[in-house]
Amino acid sequence: MKKFILLVFLFPLLLMAQENNEKVLFHTIKTYQDFAEVIKETKEKNKIAVIIFINKNFISKTSFANFIDELKEQFNKDSLADVVNKNFVCNILLFDNYDKRSTVDNKFISELITGCRIGKNVMYFLYANSKGEIIHKNYFKYFTRDGKDGKDGNFFLSLKEALDSTNHCYTLLKKFKAGERDTGFIKHFFHTLTFSADDSTDQFVLDYINSQKNIYTKTNADIIMGSFAHFAAFNHIYQNHDKWAEIISENYLDSFYRHQISNIIRETYYWVYNFRFSSTDSIVSSFQDKYPKYGRLEAVLFFLNQYSGNNPIQIELYDNIVNHYFDLDIIKELSASQLNNIAWHIFQYSLNSQSLFNASNLSKQCLVIKKNNPMYLDTYANLLYKLGHTKEAIEIEEQALELAETSNKKNYEKVIDKMKNGNPTWK
Repeated sequence: MKKFILLVFLFPLLLMAQENNEKVLFHTIKTYQDFAEVIKETKEKNKIAVIIFINKNFISKTSFANFIDELKEQFNKDSLADVVNKNFVCNILLFDNYDKRSTVDNKFISELITGCRIGKNVMYFLYANSKGEIIHKNYFKYFTRDGKDGKDGNFFLSLKEALDSTNHCYTLLKKFKAGERDTGFIKHFFHTLTFSADDSTDQFVLDYINSQKNIYTKTNADIIMGSFAHFAAFNHIYQNHDKWAEIISENYLDSFYRHQISNIIRETYYWVYNFRFSSTDSIVSSFQDKYPKYGRLEAVLFFLNQYSGNNPIQIELYDNIVNHYFDLDIIKELSASQLNNIAWHIFQYSLNSQSLFNASNLSKQCLVIKKNNPMYLDTYANLLYKLGHTKEAIEIEEQALELAETSNKKNYEKVIDKMKNGNPTWK
């Protein structure tokens, strides 16, 4: 059996206490010398070493503590604990680059995470062989709980994958650099890179594009569009739209463009956004200029998602987005479900009469698309009620009650009672 080191790079993560009652225990690593000792122990015990890399800079103390508890619960379940104790030696590396007293070797850490696409709420599983060479990695924005069979949570799946050398991204990369271009191999390689979130993925896709005598085939479209290379894949296909449109349907291209522009906006502005509407306006305008058909819509939807909280600043900014941007060009691109969610959010949290009026128009559009949907009728009725049109609101809410399934009728009846008694129906 091959011997590996698994390094788990977790962004809001845990500090596993070594309590006697825990099934899985962890050692601590601070320097490259500690890392060398891990390799030595891996060889001696014929197990895989797991190094959980914890960056404390990306999480609050409260969230950090909660995440620790939940992660400890996962690692100490019988299904996962048995796998870990049988195959792995577990270790922790705690890092805080704001702590001047830290004894952690920052240079060592930087070398360790080279190529990792770092973002908020991310876990990295890094694997190395017994020589200390990193051969594979996985990342997750969150971890899933173990399923009904106790073995399908993403921790379990990642640890299991470490034992299968055919999935190791750096092993596959060596073959790619050696010139391997078999279609099955390329699909597997790019699929593996998708879950490793490597910073070099865009360059690998560009290398593949440049290596093809005829890139404009349906097979190559599937490979490129299915890769994690948001910038390279999108830019190539967008800039060569006419040629790809001969192979791919316009609807599919539209969907691809919207998805990729959304990814580009999110990756570019997720961290730098500073809750100022003037910034929002300039960003929306810049994407509209760059991608005339798609940029404005995707930027607006991105900021709606950013502002979807319920604190006063977020509510005001959410209102501003809807009041400033929601014209027919935006509305016609959204589904009834999307429009209803936006209208409902404004109903729940906004006290701005203009926002409530605009939301009522969005809600009315939902009913044009799906006339007798009780959920959409309920949203429209509640907005009218909050705007002061009580009589009309009750009439529409009674229509929703008639159309509602039996299991939901009590909820609509409660709303009608509140309306008749002049009580708020919102939070």
